[in-house]
Amino acid sequence: MGFVLLIACANVANLTLARGAARRHEFSLRAALGASRQRLLRQALTENLVLAVLAASVGLLFAWLAATAFKTWASSALPRLETVHLDVNVFLFALLVALTSGLIAGLLPALQFSIANPVEALREGGPRSLGGRGSRRLRHGLVIAELALAVVLLAGAGLLMRSFVRVQTADRGFDSQNVLLLQVDLPDRYDSAAKSGAYFRGALDRIRALPGVAAAGAVSDFFIAHRHADSVISLEGRPPRRPGEPAPPLLRDAVIPGYLEAMRIPLLRGRRLRDSDLAPDAPPVGVINEAMGRWFWPGENPVGKRLKWAPDPGADAPWITVIGVVSDMRRQQLDKAAIPSMFFAGIRNQMDIAVRTVGDPQALQQAIRAELRALDPAVPPYGVVTVDQWLGETVALRTLQTLLLGALAAAALILAVIGVYGIIHQSVVARTQEIGVRMALGASRDAVLRMILSGALGLAATGLALGLIGALTLGRAISSFLYETSPLDPLIYAAVATLLLVVTTAACLAPARRAARVDPIAALRYE
Repeated sequence: MGFVLLIACANVANLTLARGAARRHEFSLRAALGASRQRLLRQALTENLVLAVLAASVGLLFAWLAATAFKTWASSALPRLETVHLDVNVFLFALLVALTSGLIAGLLPALQFSIANPVEALREGGPRSLGGRGSRRLRHGLVIAELALAVVLLAGAGLLMRSFVRVQTADRGFDSQNVLLLQVDLPDRYDSAAKSGAYFRGALDRIRALPGVAAAGAVSDFFIAHRHADSVISLEGRPPRRPGEPAPPLLRDAVIPGYLEAMRIPLLRGRRLRDSDLAPDAPPVGVINEAMGRWFWPGENPVGKRLKWAPDPGADAPWITVIGVVSDMRRQQLDKAAIPSMFFAGIRNQMDIAVRTVGDPQALQQAIRAELRALDPAVPPYGVVTVDQWLGETVALRTLQTLLLGALAAAALILAVIGVYGIIHQSVVARTQEIGVRMALGASRDAVLRMILSGALGLAATGLALGLIGALTLGRAISSFLYETSPLDPLIYAAVATLLLVVTTAACLAPARRAARVDPIAALRYE
């Protein structure tokens, strides 16, 4: 946003300088009539400050509209967003920014006006003159700075957008469509495995009997973003882990059979969990994900291997047999690698029920709630959400950042293009007599068109070169926000360069065509 503000200030300063003709003569007359340099400087700055305050008033209106929109659309991305409102602090901040911007945008033009030599200005060429070579260099420098800053923002937005697309298309390891999640926490009166098992079996039987339900199961914790993982196990036939030996974070989830099917987690080896694995006398078994297999049994088939959740193979803990391997699930964040995990048959007092439906899962929400209410009115489900909604919330902040930077980059590009158009348009106006002389001496319309476009593209090329240097620096700075995207991605930089050159050329076509249509006779006798 600071970059966009600087571009806006440069744009206003450039357009103010480009007005040049009438104001230059006006200030020269004022100076000739006795106005001091300080008086002229104050007048120019006061005019800019008035414009800045008026613009800030309009900006506050748009800020109020934006805050209202964010409360509606981005409530899940920003905590306590409902408390955001425009107060005195915001008003004072906006006023300070407006005054500072007015000073920044008006300082250079004011200095240019105040130091003008009245005699030279009054005879420099009439109202069409835009000042000397120094003034032109200053205007061109401002345009180059605008373009460079726009390139930096466009490149940053392009990198984040490419990263966002990679996150959205990443393999999740499960099918997120048409799945409803309900969190259930049994009260203290369910104080035995038999009671909690009876509740969840009854709940799943009722849910599966509903028309439109394809599969249902439960897991001890689907949402693992803030969950602490275990890290100590013992493998059969392996010595105990030595002190200091690296160990990965491990997750183990109690699962009621039907969960893996409801999430459509691909089975790669072995078999899934069955209802018989829940029996009290059933041998302990578990299904692991690929990440766990790669870490503990690289290059081997993990099915049939045994492990203990204890640091010592001789510890008093049961051996758990691996009966299957499933694909990695990205339940933490879509841009984070899957954590080594094991699913074993078990029931806890707090579980997340996953229900896969044939159609829209929200349509069955009330029916599912009614079945659970009929089973036990004192155990209402909470945190009811579809998996797609949950996935959207996990990338909500990334989405908001990408959209904001994209919008700011678009605004920067528009402002920079306006600046280029303004400077080329004023240049054509100021050079009308020169263009008439060229055409009277034999220059063709195509030659005039190429002359105007080459000047504009020269500014664009310089701004592009400087902007790409800044963009490379920005890319490295935001590399931690990128997922499977190189901060030096050549496609992004090539696309930004192409876009800038195309829009710059388009902005300059109208004034260039106007220059090519100049009537030499009318131009030469205009003055």
